[in-house]
Amino acid sequence: MATTTFGTADPRTQTKWSKKLFEYALLNMELTQGGLMGDGSDNVIQVANELTKGAGDKVVFKIRKPLTGAGVGDDGITSGYSEALSIMNFRVPVHERKHSVASSGPMSEKRTDTDIRGEARDALGDWLAEKMENDLVAALAGLYNESSAISTVNELKPSASRKYFGGQSISGSLAPARTYDASLGYPIAGSAWQPQCYLMGTRVISLIKRKAQLVAPKFRPVKIGGKKYFVMLLHPFQVKALRQETGATGWAQIQAAANVRGETNPLFSGAVGVWDGVILREYERVPTRLGAGSDGLAEGFLLNTGKTATTDPAHTGITIARALFLGMQAACLAWGKMPTWTEDLEDVRTKPIVALDCIYGASKTQFSLHTPPSTDTAQEDFAVWIVDTCVQPD
Repeated sequence: MATTTFGTADPRTQTKWSKKLFEYALLNMELTQGGLMGDGSDNVIQVANELTKGAGDKVVFKIRKPLTGAGVGDDGITSGYSEALSIMNFRVPVHERKHSVASSGPMSEKRTDTDIRGEARDALGDWLAEKMENDLVAALAGLYNESSAISTVNELKPSASRKYFGGQSISGSLAPARTYDASLGYPIAGSAWQPQCYLMGTRVISLIKRKAQLVAPKFRPVKIGGKKYFVMLLHPFQVKALRQETGATGWAQIQAAANVRGETNPLFSGAVGVWDGVILREYERVPTRLGAGSDGLAEGFLLNTGKTATTDPAHTGITIARALFLGMQAACLAWGKMPTWTEDLEDVRTKPIVALDCIYGASKTQFSLHTPPSTDTAQEDFAVWIVDTCVQPD
């Protein structure tokens, strides 16, 4: 008796494979590793699933400022001196993203014993992991959706006081900060472009940490093993500059700080080391731009209103990387509909096809500068500092 093993409408089958696909995708996302993502406000990337249970096109996240009150002293009572929680609403819109995989046809399947479901799950899981992770990085970096047909990234440019353009020399000399990416690599005096003066280094990391600690509200650090850390995602070429740094603060000191034995070892999974309380992660998805003498989209992080050209191109021949310095609740991932698996047959029911469909939104968090603050008007990045430096490709 002939049996049909594909194209079933059994909801139990679809639910089973939806779960498998989602789990596979999560396992292939680097940002899910090392505790960077979770459903609480004490995560670098906070995940919310509220809209999967009801209608709506926006998820409201509660972003919490640190308490600032002094408290009370000996034998004091807190009644009348309590501090109100400062919690602000931040709305993240969600949008649909879907894709499908189709068999080439009966003859292709006749030549092989390929497991269509398994291969489709892996292929779509890899695709979803790639797209979600790229969306989160784009959101954190203040960049844009990959096409006009996709809206899963909440496009928010870096706010005025949460961005740094600069760097240091390999010897550890901090260069003056610049105003634009286009000026990175240009020395204080003279006309020669010198990107080696504007590289990533320990002086830069410490500078950005101090900035994050002194802004209002200050960045909330991640708590691990009773200690407080920030997280910084660096491009491999920025890590290369760190490894080449000489002088009193160099790579040897980063490694010395990381080589602590025991449960509190700060050399976490995926991290290259720790410097000044900042976990340094090498991350190849950190965006880069190469100047080529024009205003092409690929030459700058800042785009014009129509998103047809850059308004801040890197100088010709200079490559810029945008590192991401992060505190808790730096970004949000909002789910409107978890990935669902659908099976069918097409082309006169001869070619199996499987489809993935999901609804989500990726966004960095922002807060209002209004006085009194408006809970729904976001203007300043809450816990991400973009750090643009020159890099020297191999």
